[in-house]
Amino acid sequence: MKTAFTIWQDRIAPVFDVASRVRCIDFTTPHAEPSELTLPAGDAFDKVGFLAGQGIRRLVCGAISRPVQMAACQAGIEVIGFVAGEIDDVISACRNGSLHNGRHSLNMPGCGCRRRQCCGQGRGRHR
Repeated sequence: MKTAFTIWQDRIAPVFDVASRVRCIDFTTPHAEPSELTLPAGDAFDKVGFLAGQGIRRLVCGAISRPVQMAACQAGIEVIGFVAGEIDDVISACRNGSLHNGRHSLNMPGCGCRRRQCCGQGRGRHR
């Protein structure tokens, strides 16, 4: 699955809505190397449209506003939000299936356990 990771200073960007770059990798291709894309300036909905146009089917990010998360889901992009950490560590965790073990959880004010649970998988994930 082609996955985009928001980046800021070699870490997952804290908020997707204002992120300017993503690192992309296609996990269906063995030994695929990540590439970087610059997100369009403008609102977060433009960024979602851009990612969908690039064939991205999964987005790993820090915080994301609910309307933008819903727009991503409607565009066919699975959102795995409230993730934090060094970008290479997060990519490795995603590759080996350990992203949801809690090590890369982002605890944001106002984002309680209840919201993460209602989004599925306990980590802000929405389909």
